[in-house]
Amino acid sequence: MSAAPFHPTLLSPHTPATEWEIQALLTLEKAGHQLAPIVIIPAALEKRFYRLNNLPGQLARIFQRLDLQDPDEDDVEDAVPAAQALLKKHYLLDETIDLFYAALKVLPAKVQVRRPEGSTVYTATRGRPVLMKVKQLWQDDWTFDAVMARLDKKQTFGLEARPVLLHGADEREADPEANSVASALLGESVTLWQAPEGVTRAYRPGS
Repeated sequence: MSAAPFHPTLLSPHTPATEWEIQALLTLEKAGHQLAPIVIIPAALEKRFYRLNNLPGQLARIFQRLDLQDPDEDDVEDAVPAAQALLKKHYLLDETIDLFYAALKVLPAKVQVRRPEGSTVYTATRGRPVLMKVKQLWQDDWTFDAVMARLDKKQTFGLEARPVLLHGADEREADPEANSVASALLGESVTLWQAPEGVTRAYRPGS
């Protein structure tokens, strides 16, 4: 499998730790914790999806009436359906999809799809359903609440691409002792989730 920066890969010490959870998982593994297989859909793939389909320019036209300094909620509400429909109708290149499916082979039949520390978690059968859930996560960034949050914090409707994590769905919260050990190692309170194969998630309460 190609090591191009936009191709899905298995979480490893070579994975760029651009997100707190990814860094935490790698720190736990280095300290001896067993990780379950976790596939990373890098932020670079999301960026490539936007660029190849000329989405930034089309989104700019959809939101052209919006006053970034004083956004009108009605204008946002009017634009959001078109933005979501725009993402839904575009697809990844066939060669990227093939590599995506190849990366999924290390995962169980039921897969969870989520952002690092994200509150939205989708479950899907390995294969095309997982790909569709990754696209759904990308579309979720164009809900009314998501766009309003960006406008409130950054005065922009645009977004920064983020990675997506894929791992088995057969998981449960770790016991208090394991969470205590992980918290001491990471220097802050964390909650781990784990599958039979190892740790799948690391969350900070309130994050």
